[in-house]
Amino acid sequence: MAEDKQISIEKLLSKLRRNRVKYQHLKQLANNAIAVKKVFSLQGQCAAIKDSLIERNWVQKLTVDQSTRLRQCQITDENELNSTLESILISEILHNTSPNLLWYSVFRNFSNIFHSDQTINRICMSDYDFSTKSGLCKSFENKQWCCVKGISNINIPRSYILDNDSVEEFEYDYKFTACTSLLKWFAGEHVHYTEGMTIVPFDNLQFAMDKCICYLNSKEHFDIDKSDEFELGDWSTFLENFNDLTHGIKQLNMENINYLHYKILIYKILNKIKKYNPQHYCEGIFNLWIVKPEYGSLGRGITIKSNLNEIFENIKTSAYKYVVQKYIEAPLLIYKTKFDIRQYYLITKTYPLTIWMYRNCYLRFSSKVYDLYNYHESIHLTNHAVQKNYEVGDDRDTNLPQCNMWSLLQFKEYLCKIGHPRVWRNIIYPGMKENIIGTMLCSQSGMIYRKNDFAFYGCDFVLDEKFKPWLIEINSRPDMTPTTPVTREMCPEALKDSMKVILDYPNDHGANTGNFERIYCQTTTPSRYAMNKQNMNKLCVTGTQILKEKGKHVSIKSIPRRNTLKINLYDVKKIKPYKIKEKKHF
Repeated sequence: MAEDKQISIEKLLSKLRRNRVKYQHLKQLANNAIAVKKVFSLQGQCAAIKDSLIERNWVQKLTVDQSTRLRQCQITDENELNSTLESILISEILHNTSPNLLWYSVFRNFSNIFHSDQTINRICMSDYDFSTKSGLCKSFENKQWCCVKGISNINIPRSYILDNDSVEEFEYDYKFTACTSLLKWFAGEHVHYTEGMTIVPFDNLQFAMDKCICYLNSKEHFDIDKSDEFELGDWSTFLENFNDLTHGIKQLNMENINYLHYKILIYKILNKIKKYNPQHYCEGIFNLWIVKPEYGSLGRGITIKSNLNEIFENIKTSAYKYVVQKYIEAPLLIYKTKFDIRQYYLITKTYPLTIWMYRNCYLRFSSKVYDLYNYHESIHLTNHAVQKNYEVGDDRDTNLPQCNMWSLLQFKEYLCKIGHPRVWRNIIYPGMKENIIGTMLCSQSGMIYRKNDFAFYGCDFVLDEKFKPWLIEINSRPDMTPTTPVTREMCPEALKDSMKVILDYPNDHGANTGNFERIYCQTTTPSRYAMNKQNMNKLCVTGTQILKEKGKHVSIKSIPRRNTLKINLYDVKKIKPYKIKEKKHF
């Protein structure tokens, strides 16, 4: 049957080729597109991009796979059949023509297939790629240089690539977080006495307090010329007891202990630690870490662990590299259910860096009520690819949708309902904007500059209880398929608006850019001094003469200002080189 369909399509194509008037018309369309550089090629699910380009009189060049697929499909609608035949013939005419615009929704290495005039939706990286878990982690090594008040900021949970270089650093962080978590557990009045439970000595709490004080001493530089006291002690016993205490398996021995005295002391320690750990107030008491494969997507291979040995065992048995990230245990919940925000943005230039952020976004919910005693993915991973495999929990609030998604309008209505009508405009949206700008500035040095490159990204944010957004990850291939009523409306609109930014705005800065807002345009200034004769006279080197007496070293500060030397760089060219006279040998 498939061969019969292919034969019938080939017959219709042959018939259309013999129609001189129609064929010449298609050839003229193709030649006009070549002349004005309006030939495009698509790959993947991107019907909205195709429609936007055709509206602007672009012509599509089908890939070999697309052409083969169309020749084999059965089409009953006459208009659709004619359109398909014309597309195949135009692609045949454009066989030796390189597309001017390429849009790929799947990964591909473009390093050897493009030329400088092509516009392509991919920014190539010379080093680490921030759209991978490990690349995003590496890009924040120098984040302190990319934070500008009111413009860029970086809020990301502490993350480590579990390789030989950072395992010790992660282990230190894990141990210290266990200590602070135990102090929070004690201060949060989780200590209860139940008859028959195993008793843990109070020394475990004292151990955690001592290690927190060691940490503060190191931060305040009181530990200079002292040995590393933090690593001393029986950590394996402490960590085992910590997990049992926080999970209610064991209880702390409070006999003859002044609870109020220790609670006040612990509050003082925790308040000091807040200064050095911005994530402190949303970490919780369980010391949970989320373990992710380096190049995974759609939630595949992600697990949540609280036991250090389990984390290392999970990594040793796998052939892949992993990233561990401190889990936000106290996120903002909606009707006791976890959610995250999917936000889109565009990069239209790598230098000067130009970023456009989409004003619209949507929320993704878990199918089960939030529970820190259960680490199942249906509770903690909000990816639609994960949640579509689970039914909504019976105890989940009926105000949440069965499709597990909310539009931005629904979220704003909820914020008004709980008494925070301005928090989106004043905290959440500006916070996401600053995070995106800061992250891209951190990654800019690894971006390969090409004049016509652009990229469409989707990033995920989790809000804490203070509505502060935390960047979790960035996806260079966000899923734009209409899987729910929310994405069915928003995703095609976002793709069409991206074409307004890419194609219309460069030719007309007053053009409509849809819901995209330019949030950052890097300022570049020409060099103040051009290297010519006129400006060379304005350059000078100022220095201070260092005098050295015999057997003594004279301080620079003691030298009077009259010894300051000024040299005109242009006059240096006039100085004749000193010639060394050769010694005559007799």
